[in-house]
Amino acid sequence: MPSREEIKESYPEVYESFVLQAGVSDELVNEKLAFWASNGINCFERWVVPYFLEREREKRRPCLRLNYPPDGKCGDCTTGKCRYDRICFMCGLEGHGTFQSYPGGRKRGEYKCSKHRTFLSQLEAVRRRYGVTENDLKEMFSPDDDAVKALAQVMLTLLVLSNTTSLLR
Repeated sequence: MPSREEIKESYPEVYESFVLQAGVSDELVNEKLAFWASNGINCFERWVVPYFLEREREKRRPCLRLNYPPDGKCGDCTTGKCRYDRICFMCGLEGHGTFQSYPGGRKRGEYKCSKHRTFLSQLEAVRRRYGVTENDLKEMFSPDDDAVKALAQVMLTLLVLSNTTSLLR
């Protein structure tokens, strides 16, 4: 089993994702998923919630239809009439959703979000190299570990600050 430090050094997107997940209580995750399900949105997995919460901390509201798997589309975002922000919940950038893919060309079928693509490729590399599952990684980044809790708070603060700074440029 790799150490958290090995994951951090070699697979930063995987590290960030699991630290963010550890920083959000199961109660809050279940509350958010239940709220979405009550509104007919029941396609998101647990790992999505910390990224949405991160955008909310930035006072931004990602369009759920744009970020909807398997290939988010929002007619209102296309026409500029959507009441939500036309941003990717994972990277915070405008113009694409987390699960949107390129329709044609040499990138056909690839996700438009480079952060999501990088995360998936790093996660696969961790699986191949160490033979660990996502559940193994969740245990490694257990929210019961005080060091992980503190680290998650620092990471959330840094991510919000870096995204706010990039918006001001």
